Amino acid sequence: MSTVAQPPMYGWDLIPWKKHRRSVFKLQKRIYRATLQGNGKSVRKLQRLLMSSRAARFLAVRRVAQDNAGKKTAGVDGVKSLTKHQRLRMAQSLRIDGSAKPVRRVWIDKPDSEEKRPLGIPVMVNRARQTLVKEALELNGKRASKPIVMVFVRVGPAMMRSQQFLRRLSKQRNTRLMRTSRNATTESSKGRF
Repeated sequence: MSTVAQPPMYGWDLIPWKKHRRSVFKLQKRIYRATLQGNGKSVRKLQRLLMSSRAARFLAVRRVAQDNAGKKTAGVDGVKSLTKHQRLRMAQSLRIDGSAKPVRRVWIDKPDSEEKRPLGIPVMVNRARQTLVKEALELNGKRASKPIVMVFVRVGPAMMRSQQFLRRLSKQRNTRLMRTSRNATTESSKGRF
């Protein structure tokens, strides 16, 4: 294997995004299963594998520099947006090591008052690092295997809807369990078991 920096295999537009999403999803699924089994050693190994995978790095950079609403917000370094070539270079050089660069401090108004609160805006590279780590650490049971399990709930109005959904779901499951247990007791009392 050569130690010389390799030129990019393909341009930003030709990256197989669906394939990368699928590979990241499979790793997240393995992490979820290992967590359910209580195997902490393999969880950490899989998380490290996910953070070093090329697919996860490409997706993290894409989310930060292309998909997010704050993609044109500059940090301390003044970089507002990245070209396709710069995104490709960032994804290839993205590593979780070293220290973070300082954040840009902006003072924004608090709602319903005249006070202001600080808001820190990290540089683009640090946002990509945070996204990469989030993908590895975030348990996403809903996407992993079970269609109804919700591990993390969004903040805001969606949280209330999620809580209502979970309450209804638990009531449905409880009534279903009661029906099956009632049927089992009546059948056992009739001597069918």
